[in-house]
Amino acid sequence: LDPPELGTTVWGLRFSNPVGLAAGYDKHAESLPGLAAMGFGFVEIGSVTPEPQDGNPKPRVFRLKEDNAVINRYGFNSQGVEAVGLRTEAWRAARDMGSPPGGHTTVLGINLGKNKLTEDAAADYEKGMARLGRDADYIVINVSSPNTPGLRALQGRKELEALLRRMITARNVLPVPRKMPGSLHGHEGGLPGGQRPLLLKIAPDLVDADLKDIAAVV
Repeated sequence: LDPPELGTTVWGLRFSNPVGLAAGYDKHAESLPGLAAMGFGFVEIGSVTPEPQDGNPKPRVFRLKEDNAVINRYGFNSQGVEAVGLRTEAWRAARDMGSPPGGHTTVLGINLGKNKLTEDAAADYEKGMARLGRDADYIVINVSSPNTPGLRALQGRKELEALLRRMITARNVLPVPRKMPGSLHGHEGGLPGGQRPLLLKIAPDLVDADLKDIAAVV
């Protein structure tokens, strides 16, 4: 168990320690039990798209030795929500019973993306929410990837308002989860009323005007 002084509470969820694993490492929730058993305060899986897709053609990862850097052009390779959902369901059910295969205090984040050829992007995120949202302690809407055509356009003020409105509605119809790790609201979710926290992942290279628009929306 982690020492109590390492714990922190964010969004109504109790994290046993502040060290977590970001999305991108375990895209398909294949390693979730083992990663939780390693002692991470949270594990975020994904990004997950509604339908399976291969992502960009290989090679798609390039090492720049002179700059000690890596270029990632994966392009949302995903096994899809159905395959991932079977794994998150099993892990979450075990955790709710207090005996998962690894880490009964680990907070689970699920990062959602859209398929490359989808025209109605919000519909893809809604599908991800409907299938995977009930297993998550918090949910991330990923609109930051430069490798999916049109994705970053969703960061525009009008587009983002429409997307978040639909995603909040999709989240609010999910069943109230059983007790989350260290929940401040009994057997409800992380936020008052049982809603799961909804996060937005944006690009790191936005200009100030774009950031102000996004802040005004959220």
